[in-house]
Amino acid sequence: MKIDIEGADIGCIRALRGYQDRPKYVSFECPLDRFENTFEGLAELWTIGYRRFKLVNQGRHIDPQCPNPPLEGKYFDMRFDAFMSGLFGEETPGQWLTIGETIEKCLRLGKQQATRLSYEASGCLWEVPLHRVHHLVKWTYNTPPVKMFRKAYSTLLRRDVGGWFDIHARYGE
Repeated sequence: MKIDIEGADIGCIRALRGYQDRPKYVSFECPLDRFENTFEGLAELWTIGYRRFKLVNQGRHIDPQCPNPPLEGKYFDMRFDAFMSGLFGEETPGQWLTIGETIEKCLRLGKQQATRLSYEASGCLWEVPLHRVHHLVKWTYNTPPVKMFRKAYSTLLRRDVGGWFDIHARYGE
């Protein structure tokens, strides 16, 4: 189940309490600038039986392709663009983490991305208002060459640079 309802994800997660049959995988947006929301979603998922989590940088997947053979289910030839969430379940990138590791990683990423998050919230970069060029900065940041550079740079640094994040949760151990 992919949840993407712009800040109202927790309501959908809470609704899962009313069902005995729960989806094997759940994904929701992880706002790094509002960690309380992320923590609330993680805590709720933990309470109802989700035990493994992945923090996936949606900005780093550039033209992901479904693995063939698939890691689960049947193969489907799907191409994703920058506005799609990408792979799901076992096919998501990264390792499954414990809830503690996931919380630690969220907090670390929030600190690493403080400048970008501050700019998105205020329209100022290092206290310089960029209202006249904000749309150009935002567009440039999301162009394919800049996204590829961010991906290569973040791989080199071994940390996430830019992007937005989803948390994927797996039911059971």
